[in-house]
Amino acid sequence: MIRKHHPLHLEIQRHRSTYYGLIRSSFRDNGKVKHTTQGRLKGMSLEQLKLIQAALRGDVIPKDSADAHKE
Repeated sequence: MIRKHHPLHLEIQRHRSTYYGLIRSSFRDNGKVKHTTQGRLKGMSLEQLKLIQAALRGDVIPKDSADAHKE
């Protein structure tokens, strides 16, 4: 089986009262969606994990970008 590069995403999960993130890539195999886990992020708040998740999606604009709003 030849594997192509698949974009990474952060899946946020909860275990009791703590949150952790799984860095994953997804692909289809015989019509089923499958995931491979590349790493785990733990020891962070839910807000920090959501910021990382947004960055991986491309929803975050760097401060020095021409598209960033300056106050």
